[in-house]
Amino acid sequence: MITWKRQKPSFAFELIMARSTPLQVMASLNLPLTYIKLRIQCIHYIIESNEHDMSGKKIGYLRVSTLLQNEERQLSGIELDKEFVEKASARDTNRPVLKTMLDFIREGDEVYIHDISRLARNISDLHSLVETITGKGAVLKFVKENLTFTLDRSDPMSELLLNLLGSVYAFERQILLERQREGVQIAKQAGKYTGRKKSIDTEEILKTLESGLSMRKTAEELGISLSSVQRAKKAA
Repeated sequence: MITWKRQKPSFAFELIMARSTPLQVMASLNLPLTYIKLRIQCIHYIIESNEHDMSGKKIGYLRVSTLLQNEERQLSGIELDKEFVEKASARDTNRPVLKTMLDFIREGDEVYIHDISRLARNISDLHSLVETITGKGAVLKFVKENLTFTLDRSDPMSELLLNLLGSVYAFERQILLERQREGVQIAKQAGKYTGRKKSIDTEEILKTLESGLSMRKTAEELGISLSSVQRAKKAA
């Protein structure tokens, strides 16, 4: 009978143990039951949760600003092990898919992003995210700009281009926002801007109810939810 003090089980043998019940393991090894249970739980966690292998993964982060935009042109032709697709603005780093990707990255991974603006639209966020990704031991590649960053970051030319292009994208965003504000102001002065149209017309709901239709029929007639009709009636 093999005891724990005399011989420690190999990792390969522990993998076999992970596929057995504690009673089956106890039948073959004279080990404490508490140790066996803990070891099996740890091995199961490693097998189930660790999607990486030692060679690293090719990971793609694709981002578009709206639901109507198509991200398929980004990273086309690059064979990826895993893709993270975000449909959100890059005005800040508070993006759920981005956070999920950052948690997923491991040492040895390669992260592919179409261009710098897909990752961030201002310099401070850009530098922070680059440092976070490379700090995990991953390689970051911006495909359009042909820039690669690692934990070393000793290439002065790459750093210069990162700052320069990052500033250009930030400037473009500010110009776009300024033009949008100017357009709204001109439309207001011309009396053509009334703000965002309400998605649900409360007055129309009340008129439909007054015609004798029930709340459920009103919802079906206007193509809205029953709760919207109920809220409109309650607010009236």
